Amino acid sequence: MSGIKNKVDENMRIFKDILNNSSLRDIDKKNIDYMIEYFQGKHNPKLASRSFLFCGDPGLGKTYLAEKLLRTINVEILYMGCENFPANSWVKYEEFEDLIKAVEKIS
Repeated sequence: MSGIKNKVDENMRIFKDILNNSSLRDIDKKNIDYMIEYFQGKHNPKLASRSFLFCGDPGLGKTYLAEKLLRTINVEILYMGCENFPANSWVKYEEFEDLIKAVEKIS
């Protein structure tokens, strides 16, 4: 287990070096730092936001950034298309397992 933690720590150091040397605005860098800290358990989950929204024009790298960030900190990624969920039937799931069960019923 410590081997995985060491790899995640090294990946995080590299990711943060790249982030800090990027041309992103300071506010964007702070937001990404917050997401990293959240997934590392450094924020109280009852007080911290549980959702992160990337917005912008197609091709800017929103998905790429999310994938790299989550893989860097060893968090699983769940891909879902909006076409699977009719707009008139939005449901909030408190537990990840409940969401997975709902997706399996649709597939």
